[in-house]
Amino acid sequence: MKDTFLSKIFMILIIFVIVIATLIIGKQIAVPFTLAVFLSLGLSPLVEWFQRKKMPRIPSIVLSFIMSLTLIAGIGFIVGFAVNDFAEKVPTYYEQATETIATTKSSVMKRFSVDEEELLGYTKKINFSSYGVNVATTIVNATTNMIGVLGLTLVMTFLLLLYRTRIKTFFSMVANEHGQQSIQVIVRKSFQILPKYLRGILIVISIMTVLNTLGFWIIGVPSPLFWGIMVSLLNVIPYVGTIIGFGAVTIFTLIVIGPSAALFAIIMFLLIQFVDNNFLTPLIAGGQIDINPLAAIISIIVWGMIWGILGMVLALPILGLMKIVCDSVDELQPYGYLLGNSK
Repeated sequence: MKDTFLSKIFMILIIFVIVIATLIIGKQIAVPFTLAVFLSLGLSPLVEWFQRKKMPRIPSIVLSFIMSLTLIAGIGFIVGFAVNDFAEKVPTYYEQATETIATTKSSVMKRFSVDEEELLGYTKKINFSSYGVNVATTIVNATTNMIGVLGLTLVMTFLLLLYRTRIKTFFSMVANEHGQQSIQVIVRKSFQILPKYLRGILIVISIMTVLNTLGFWIIGVPSPLFWGIMVSLLNVIPYVGTIIGFGAVTIFTLIVIGPSAALFAIIMFLLIQFVDNNFLTPLIAGGQIDINPLAAIISIIVWGMIWGILGMVLALPILGLMKIVCDSVDELQPYGYLLGNSK
């Protein structure tokens, strides 16, 4: 009995390693395909709504696609405007940062009776003026990479919507009678739960963008729209994304404006996180996918190692889909219980 259990664990580990290696090697195809799966799930309710209005399948898909592309184009325009505005003002921010650092250095030298040589000894390893710019450059590059895979993702999304009935029939054909029931349950839950979750995430991002931008504008953070968008997008990465985003904007504010504004940025972070954690996410996107924090954190780390930032963004939807599969297949239900948070 013990040998059988150990053999099973060993086989699971082998399969896990093979899957991870395949995902890393096939990243160029796997990433846009995964995005396309979730995008097609998000558009499926709209396609079905058009079909219920007696519209043929292909026109329903095309119209849904046009509406989604319009939304994506609008979001892309706003993000592009914010990024371009920030990039144009980087030289100005650099000058402001230099002045702020000089003023802070003078203040520290007077208050603590430290001469310039001693102060330089403490700070020579830290390049404050370039740190915020480097963080912003990393974010912009990541955004550019995401745009790069968008074209292939959209093509795959259209084809998945077009052939979704054929794909469903394929799985029913290759499965036995019991397997067909499990497939039907997986499909039904996927089309019910995941679209609601994805729509909820988009709504939360939109509200958070407005709140963050307004807060940064009130505080006086330069380029408030840029930082509002970036912090809200990073908020999609649970637990760590918001800390990274607000950490970057706090450092940027500290070196460009000064400690007082940075302190207000931290206070704003705590207030908005309180609103998000207790009201926005639980009411809008919560309750759709029952995942415990430990599984979520491990998933974010693993997918981040595999696919980088995009992997961290997709971690929870992928884990949610895995849990739906595990809960719907008798042999995998123990794993679904392990991933879940309910008693």
